[in-house]
Amino acid sequence: MSGLVTTLQASDTPLLWLDDAAYTERLLANGHTPWLDSGEYVAYRRKVQGLLAADVRAVPLTDFLRAWAKSHEALVSSMAAKSRPVFPARTLLADEALRAHLVETLAGLRSAFADAPLVLALPSPYAMVRLAWQLAFGEDAEVEVGGDEADSCAVYMAEFLRSFESVGLDALLLEEATGAGPVTAERLDWYQPVLNVARHYRWDIGIQLPAGVDAEDGLSALSFVVGAQAREGALHVVRVSERFWETGTLENARDGQHRFATVPPDGVPETVLERLSALRGN
Repeated sequence: MSGLVTTLQASDTPLLWLDDAAYTERLLANGHTPWLDSGEYVAYRRKVQGLLAADVRAVPLTDFLRAWAKSHEALVSSMAAKSRPVFPARTLLADEALRAHLVETLAGLRSAFADAPLVLALPSPYAMVRLAWQLAFGEDAEVEVGGDEADSCAVYMAEFLRSFESVGLDALLLEEATGAGPVTAERLDWYQPVLNVARHYRWDIGIQLPAGVDAEDGLSALSFVVGAQAREGALHVVRVSERFWETGTLENARDGQHRFATVPPDGVPETVLERLSALRGN
């Protein structure tokens, strides 16, 4: 078990963190990642690591939740039983079978990759309300989310995260929703229950800023920020622009900065490997 921030701070060279789920699903899994079989998923991620050799192991909870909901119709029906905005998220996160499956999967990944940081990437409380609503009512379903809804969802997320106390996580990455508005100190107050759980279990906690979402400086409540621009108060991991995969030019990364990159789903394998080599500074 290696703390994420400790690992990033101790490295003399840029470390590479990848979101490769869509790319490797197409390339290695015939379009069907084995989300629902823990043993197969761990074996699959071993194969991915052998190909891409990322420095951080991140588990994309959003993809797990989508796959779980797709294969559990009774749960989805329960999520849609009431029209309160947070009800679908509350019902989903309370599913004991889902928790047990994720505990087994995370523990397997921890054992398989004992020397690398293990991160759970999950929707922010704001984004979780929207995701669960769409899983319950359809991808085009709209729900109004504000501070009250995000704060309530954070309570249910905190209780959900306590299930993973013993699996050996190093960090949480909150993935903010596109169009969510700027990440401010007030917004982080909405997320406080999740931040409290992370501190209690000594997990580093950070946030990923997608295109169109900005953040204030001085985000001292966070351990790190993944985004296009550095922010005061937290370690910065630069998010590589989509144009990099076409041009090979790093537009917003300085020497020595750690890099977060989303591998394009339709990437050509030879080009992807060339670009990854460039990201490592080789």
